[in-house]
Amino acid sequence: MKIIRLLSIIFLSLLILSGCSTNSAYLKEPATATHFLAGNYVSLSIYNKDKEPMLEQTFDKIFEQAKKLETNEQGISEIDMVNNAAGIKAVEVSHNIYELVKKSKQFAQKTNGTFNPAIGSVSALWHIGFTDARVPSDSEIAQNLPLTNFNDITLDEKANTIKLEKTGMKLELGGVSKSAIATEALSFLKENDVTSAVLDMGGHLYVLGDNPHSKDGSWTVNITNPQMSNASDTSTQVYSIAKLKTTTKAMVTTSKYSRVLEHEREYHSHLLDSATGKPTQNDLLAVTVVGNDATQVDLLSNALYSMGLEEGRNFINKQKGIEAIFVTDSNEVHASQGLKDQLTINDESNFTHVE
Repeated sequence: MKIIRLLSIIFLSLLILSGCSTNSAYLKEPATATHFLAGNYVSLSIYNKDKEPMLEQTFDKIFEQAKKLETNEQGISEIDMVNNAAGIKAVEVSHNIYELVKKSKQFAQKTNGTFNPAIGSVSALWHIGFTDARVPSDSEIAQNLPLTNFNDITLDEKANTIKLEKTGMKLELGGVSKSAIATEALSFLKENDVTSAVLDMGGHLYVLGDNPHSKDGSWTVNITNPQMSNASDTSTQVYSIAKLKTTTKAMVTTSKYSRVLEHEREYHSHLLDSATGKPTQNDLLAVTVVGNDATQVDLLSNALYSMGLEEGRNFINKQKGIEAIFVTDSNEVHASQGLKDQLTINDESNFTHVE
């Protein structure tokens, strides 16, 4: 029996503080709009007064950018066009798409492929999260693994072109595409004099400015129990396992159970190990990454999850300006060095903070 299970809860959520600011430029409650995009509900909240019209105008920008990035059945996105020309020719793309693929390749090299933008041919076999999801055979995976070498992504900066060197290769940027969409949306808001806003893309949180209802401008973020999305009975589960107080501008969670395929009583996560072509097996349930560079945060959340606790923690502690929280399958919460004093565990949860 095959069961496809999608995320039904959000792994990150802001605790909205209302009515505490004496600044008359801000609303007591933010103006908010929500739309459905690429399998997720996307919400935009604006705190500035008289900026409600910017909600739908910004969503127009979001949908415009998504058409360039998200692969779809019509094959009309710029990423689709690159994939369709694999092994044949280079494809000219917009500057933003080129830069995103360039950063993705550089990050794949930096992390030795724990984040791999060329995993598309293998992930298409599994297609977890879609109605045709299945467990591919070992021979199918072996046949497609040679098509996942990120060094076979050829970039020409002068021509703004991307070429996949082997026929059958496919780019898959995954969650990192959300950062590109968010960056465009928040830049548009800033250009139109919006100074405080939150964009929630299915638990990927992106912030413009400070929290106007907090004395120090910080935001308080719920870290949700990653076990809830895999539990058949959530009545005994605690929703929030911790709260994080932060002034960073991007917060992203990668979770084992956000998209799974249940096949013959075994759960298969959509998070694939590019070395094996199969779901990553390690001691982590979820990783949350916070920082000010949205693209870096998105890229790193995927990479750290694939690394596992020890390798991931060693890696993040060597990085500047970016932090992470690791939630393990033994109900432990580990925070990188810069977050230890900002994280508060919910006493009602069965998770413990390990120093």
